[in-house]
Amino acid sequence: MSEEFTIPQDVFIFKLAKALQMEHDMMEDLGTFQKAVQSREVKDFFKNHQKETKEQIKRLERCFELLDKPATPRPSPTATGIRQEADTAIRKTSKELVDGVVLAASLSTEHHEMAMYETLITLAEPLGEKEIVELLKETLKEEQETADEGKKLAATVVTESTQKMS
Repeated sequence: MSEEFTIPQDVFIFKLAKALQMEHDMMEDLGTFQKAVQSREVKDFFKNHQKETKEQIKRLERCFELLDKPATPRPSPTATGIRQEADTAIRKTSKELVDGVVLAASLSTEHHEMAMYETLITLAEPLGEKEIVELLKETLKEEQETADEGKKLAATVVTESTQKMS
């Protein structure tokens, strides 16, 4: 028998489980990104983001605790697709350009994460889950800040690599 959502909380928990998997995947991706990039500044950006992601996972696990549900990740096909695209781009890119490509891949993931957290907040608010909403808003704010920092870093990296190749 296929899974059926019968109350709004079912949908919320389903999405929350996908977010948990997405963040676990991101932890792995951030390690891959650190190995792929050349610049110390970009490596440090991903290292810092990895620390932040660990805290985001803890917040998601806390959301499950507040709901008295097991924190069981569920596959996220969208996140998997973004991840596969990033892997392909990294494999096809020269060392001179890889930092910009990896940052672009990271930005794609950040935007998906922001959309996921906005959705979760939208679903949690009518359920009256105030503490969960605050946890999700904290993570959304971090994701937005990371995306902004990543955009600035990508602009710098791409400008530098363009100038070197001219």
